[in-house]
Amino acid sequence: MKLEEYQLMADQQRWHWWYSTKRAYLDQVLSTLKLPPSAKILDLGSGVGANFPVLRRFGQVEGVEQSTLGRQLSQKNHPEKVKAGDLNTLTLPKNHYDVITILDVLYHQAITDDTAVLRRALLGLRKGGYLIITDCAHPWLFGPHDEANMARQRYTLKELQSKVESAGGRVLRSSYLFGFSFPLFIMARVADRFSGKTSEDQARPGFLNTVLQSFGQIEARLLKIINLPAGSSILIVAKKK
Repeated sequence: MKLEEYQLMADQQRWHWWYSTKRAYLDQVLSTLKLPPSAKILDLGSGVGANFPVLRRFGQVEGVEQSTLGRQLSQKNHPEKVKAGDLNTLTLPKNHYDVITILDVLYHQAITDDTAVLRRALLGLRKGGYLIITDCAHPWLFGPHDEANMARQRYTLKELQSKVESAGGRVLRSSYLFGFSFPLFIMARVADRFSGKTSEDQARPGFLNTVLQSFGQIEARLLKIINLPAGSSILIVAKKK
């Protein structure tokens, strides 16, 4: 991916309803956790740093990102330190972090063993620390958009829970995300399969984006008190056993 394409992606992550809703979910989940005042937070697969503005509200944030261009853009736009690292081989300091996030990363073709990545992350957590995971749900929805984003798979909720537990984690809560847009998501994926295109590629700032952002903010507030029964993504919050 060229620098210009990374810049376009970084710009889209600032205004697109999907990314702003994901940040709202993250904010609500973090606000429910018992964290020390200066919590040490690590974002694995931090990309261009889109989640840093939320994470820094809760502590001192670091990132790990394999892409050189991703790190360059992150450090251009955010003060957080981002280390180069391949999550398949990365070794973290043990018992060091209060929160480790893996946000829409495990699904990627570049991840060769997702359970091993989870195991390494859990080893990096302090006693009482939290692992927060989001990823794409429902294998039957796999389509052109997943292929365009170099996805290896989509997960079932039980499958991702099982992987966390087999890696040495104890699941505290699991929920679906993006329930409000799930019917639209299904219709878009069906259309994508017939057209061979990805409807998300045509997304632009505008009225529909604003409406979906509003619904996303409402659903994020619900997530603070309940787990959502349906949606196109998965949330897992876990601790080390």
